[in-house]
Amino acid sequence: MQERAEVNRVRVMMVLGAGGPEVKRAAQTALDAGDTAIEQFLATGYLEAAKKDAEAREKFLADEEARQKAADALSELAKKSVRANEARRC
Repeated sequence: MQERAEVNRVRVMMVLGAGGPEVKRAAQTALDAGDTAIEQFLATGYLEAAKKDAEAREKFLADEEARQKAADALSELAKKSVRANEARRC
């Protein structure tokens, strides 16, 4: 029984080192709480935390894409403004 608990603790420590922010937070909480919490983390907590990390990553990527589109639109507007100013000078 103690050997299994140690193996589980090592698994959670590996996840702690490689996971996203939510996974790391949940893993550390489990490690701090003890063997029962570690088992619960491995059974369901990891998956829940990983889903939260994935959702956050998807939101970040969507927000980043929106920012890039806005920057592209502003750049295009600036180019049009330059062309219009040049046309007025002629």
